[in-house]
Amino acid sequence: ELKPTFHSTHSSFFVALKNINYSSQSLSDQDSDQDADQVVPKMILEFCTEPRSKREICEHLGFNNLTYFTRTYLNPLLEANKLLRTIPDKPSSKNQKYVRA
Repeated sequence: ELKPTFHSTHSSFFVALKNINYSSQSLSDQDSDQDADQVVPKMILEFCTEPRSKREICEHLGFNNLTYFTRTYLNPLLEANKLLRTIPDKPSSKNQKYVRA
């Protein structure tokens, strides 16, 4: 079905548009969400081969909500030591950037 799907959280909402050029067995919504949870971190790590600001990463991936992005994707990558802060002793510095470990 080609209709968009809508997902919401307490602070944001998302519209998913199906890629009609992608052929696969039908996935449930849960499978699609799990795929996104795996794909986004990979995209962040690929983009952060050079130091990047949080805003740069968000804009590159199309996220508008920095808080959601930080909690959902950035913090788990930092906790797993897959992503590093360029200024580790000042995590909230306005000059903070992130780079792949």
